[in-house]
Amino acid sequence: MDDGKVRSQSDQGPGDGSVLLSTGPKSMSFLYRYVMALFPIVLVIVCIFLLPILENMSHVASSSLTSAVAGAMGPYSTGLVNQYSSPVNDAASITVLMIAPVGIFIFFAAIGWVMRLTELWTSTALTLGLSGAAGIVMATWGGSSPVSGNYMLLLLQWIAYLVQPFCLVAAGIVIFRTEKFRRSIHYTITNEGLWIRGGFPGTQEHMIPHHQIGRIVFEQDYLGAMYNFGTLIPLSMTRWGEETSFRGIGATGQKDNLGVGIGYAKSREEGSRYPLDCLYGIPDPKKAQKIFTGFLARHETREEEQVSYLKKIYETNAAGTMADAPGTRPTVPTAAPGPGVKDDTGKKPVDAIAHGAKSSEHRESTIIRITGAEIPKTPAPPVTGTIREIPPTVKTEDVPDKGAPPADPIFDQIKKLSELRESGIITEQEFTAKKTELLKRI
Repeated sequence: MDDGKVRSQSDQGPGDGSVLLSTGPKSMSFLYRYVMALFPIVLVIVCIFLLPILENMSHVASSSLTSAVAGAMGPYSTGLVNQYSSPVNDAASITVLMIAPVGIFIFFAAIGWVMRLTELWTSTALTLGLSGAAGIVMATWGGSSPVSGNYMLLLLQWIAYLVQPFCLVAAGIVIFRTEKFRRSIHYTITNEGLWIRGGFPGTQEHMIPHHQIGRIVFEQDYLGAMYNFGTLIPLSMTRWGEETSFRGIGATGQKDNLGVGIGYAKSREEGSRYPLDCLYGIPDPKKAQKIFTGFLARHETREEEQVSYLKKIYETNAAGTMADAPGTRPTVPTAAPGPGVKDDTGKKPVDAIAHGAKSSEHRESTIIRITGAEIPKTPAPPVTGTIREIPPTVKTEDVPDKGAPPADPIFDQIKKLSELRESGIITEQEFTAKKTELLKRI
């Protein structure tokens, strides 16, 4: 792939998923990175103009100091002043060279590192490192001992001279590395998710499933609109653009002094624009944005269907559980009074209860209820087709049917949580964790 050209969509991507889009960063999107790689050349030009000014200022300052000391100590101190004037001038020259170019290069290298401008701090640090290493060789090769008094001055003078050619060398190395890095980056969108692969000299590979992408942020500057390229930032959280402020009031002091301070800071959450964290500077970004939008809409529809399906399953299982739960009695067939049947003891006949059940095996049987006083003392075989029930059964009323159980509020809570997530009030991780917790209660 060269210059971010789109590959064939019929290829098979990582994970054997069908490739919907395969692309990479366009060369124009890395323009400012190439400019940052050339920044050491700008610093060298600044040092060339700044160095004479600083040297003149240091010379005037050292001369004024020497004259003032000589005038104060009188004519007899002229030899002593002349003896120490040379070290004073050397110290002033060392101070100037520590500011330009050493101090300036270190300052901008630190700024580039803090602001994550890789090309800026690497090219600046590389220029100073190469100049310092070559300066040590030249100063030592010239016969100066590292423990001598003028070794530091000679080393700094070599560094101030060598940064001029080495800034071109460092800029060329960083530009070459940046171009190799750009060409190594591949963005592949499949049915499974987004694959990001690249890096130089090392290689990184990331896979972001579509269901973990909560939203897509689209960015396009003036050059992007002119040459049709832009950046897509996939986010798994809904807190893009949220501002956080910190405020504090403090006081401190001792017996004779007192200090009071008020602090305030504000920060804004943003997605990473590093080329291995997003789709950086890809050509025709609207096409990729349309693909992601389709997956996001499909994901929302599947979540709603899943919640509805789980709710139906729960209601069905709850209804079946209530029907088989203890405390409920099945429907008892209606009993009809039957003719009196005399038992084998010759006692008072009792009413026979004939079953009204549908099963035919109990239609010809008769249940005889007798009290404890009527229990025969002499056992005798029971009447054929007669079942004795001892002691008498107390008639219990049927438990009324309570009807279907009310709808469980768990799924209503999940639906409300989904609405809060879509409104940006809660994050995707918070929604998933709470939904899992609620489903475990079922």
